[in-house]
Amino acid sequence: GMFLMTFDEYHKYVSLTDFAMVLADAVVSPIVLSRETQRTIALEFEMKSGKEFALSLEWPSWRFMSGKKECKVVEPHFTVAVAKTNSLKQYKLLSKVTWQMTNARVISLKGSGKYIVFVNARFPNSRSWLKDFVINVYGPPTQLMPSTQYPHAIDAFLAMNGLCRTIKLPYLGTLTLDEKTEWRGMPIFRSVKGPVLVWDARVQNNLGSNMMLVGSNKWLVAPNLETAKSGRFWRPHC
Repeated sequence: GMFLMTFDEYHKYVSLTDFAMVLADAVVSPIVLSRETQRTIALEFEMKSGKEFALSLEWPSWRFMSGKKECKVVEPHFTVAVAKTNSLKQYKLLSKVTWQMTNARVISLKGSGKYIVFVNARFPNSRSWLKDFVINVYGPPTQLMPSTQYPHAIDAFLAMNGLCRTIKLPYLGTLTLDEKTEWRGMPIFRSVKGPVLVWDARVQNNLGSNMMLVGSNKWLVAPNLETAKSGRFWRPHC
């Protein structure tokens, strides 16, 4: 039903207010991805309209976990980026707006044309039961599908960052992509001299009723992977 309250009552009892973004004539175009087989994938879609749209990553709400002691709150480690195929370096990263949200998104995307979405999602707290997650486009109708241009998804994110599988950096020499070793779900670069280049993904750690954000969403250099895991890096590379 509909309820009325005074502003004084609102100010006294309401601790959080959410506003929904509504776009005229917008629809949700989803794709369901398998946590086991599609946790790292490149997607593509085409916008035939120049109208505004949004892209989001969705996962189950903590409300589903209420009273279930054996189930931890779903809090993924993710890196999801979207860009036009003809301007990959102008990519945008999805992010959580507030700590309690069960989605990450980027809004105010505009422009007709073809888009690439790099998806990398790990669910460390829910591997035993979570089977899939969702990527949505909210706006003019479209269809998300696996990318034919980037069958190896990491190549899409490397292209967005102007990187190749083998790179050279001053003082570090040659670094090679090591897809068998991950840091927050992303493969790392290794130098024969020892240092590593890692994508320091921004993640949320839930500590009981408290939370902590760590990570910078930047490529960072560390003497080795163990040092990177402790949060100690050399000056940012990019």
